[in-house]
Amino acid sequence: AAFLHEKCDVLFISSGYVFGFNSGFRQDLVLNNFIFNGIVNKKIIVFGDGTQSRPFTSLNKLCGVLIDSLKQSDTINNGVVYENIIEFDASLNDLKDWLMTYIPSLEYTYLNTNISYDGQSTRESNKLTDYKNMLEQMFLEFKDNISIV
Repeated sequence: AAFLHEKCDVLFISSGYVFGFNSGFRQDLVLNNFIFNGIVNKKIIVFGDGTQSRPFTSLNKLCGVLIDSLKQSDTINNGVVYENIIEFDASLNDLKDWLMTYIPSLEYTYLNTNISYDGQSTRESNKLTDYKNMLEQMFLEFKDNISIV
């Protein structure tokens, strides 16, 4: 980065785990995985005891920041800019409990509860409950667009 900024503007964007429905969405991301498997299979797997927390960022938020950064590239002023995008932190148990409000019959299994998984939150941020409306909309997008054949 130090060498690059001498030749061009550099913007580093760090985000939490990205979630949200799109035509090529990634099932390996925990929230997408929970929602997809909850809707399709009616069961999820929680690795560890579920207390480990993760930072999350919606796909819409990340795309908005990327688009804004392209529009405002002149504000970088020939330097290096870092942007950290985290909308909320949640434990895997928080995510499971949230999903059960939409799928009350959801089955869940804890695997490797004897292994400690570290939390990955980088700073104090909002909680999952602050984003219920956004998450509900995203859940409904998944539900409306996933077809089981």
